[in-house]
Amino acid sequence: MDQHTPPYLLVDHDTAAGTRLSRFKWFGLFVLLPTLLTALWLFAFAADQYESRAQFLVRSADLGTPSGNMGGLAQMVGLGTSGSGDGEVASIAAYLESHDAVSAADGVLDLTAIFRRPEADILSRLPEAAPSAEDLAEHFRDKVEVAVDPDTGIAGLSVLTHRPRDSQELAEILLRLGEARVNELNERASETLLEAAEEQLVLAQGELARISSAIAAYRRASREVDPRASV
Repeated sequence: MDQHTPPYLLVDHDTAAGTRLSRFKWFGLFVLLPTLLTALWLFAFAADQYESRAQFLVRSADLGTPSGNMGGLAQMVGLGTSGSGDGEVASIAAYLESHDAVSAADGVLDLTAIFRRPEADILSRLPEAAPSAEDLAEHFRDKVEVAVDPDTGIAGLSVLTHRPRDSQELAEILLRLGEARVNELNERASETLLEAAEEQLVLAQGELARISSAIAAYRRASREVDPRASV
């Protein structure tokens, strides 16, 4: 020990070096090694994937705009409410990731063949040659994403496969399925509005019949042909 150095200034250099070595070991184990393995996989083994993107916006007929009494009727049956477009685009986005959309797309394109292309790597390939509907839908959701921008109401569709043609065709199929779904929703809305209009017509006819009967009864009681002229 240096007799001229106060004890509180003495440093154990072996302990400090061991601490730095221990920190570097854990840093290398949890940061450098995973980064190196990821880079090695991406550049040496991972297969190329091709992305097809599309955007769509749902604009339904504005049934809430007054046109005679149809505007009030639409509001009465719950159609044409504010924000209905946002609700419809969210509904279409959820449908495009549903089992129904997967089944419909699989009926046009062989999704199992698309997701099991020979050039696909082991991590991105669909594992089963004959997957269940649940497994196919789960893998489909890994490759297909539909996100809705809450500010603009625009939905973005993204499709990833191992061939450019596959990505393009699958995106086009999903867009057609979404369009068909929109038409179906609009048709249901029109049918609901028509049923409500018919109900209102029946009520109006009944009220007209009641008033006509009351006027006829008054004429018979007062023996007057035109009550308004008498008044």
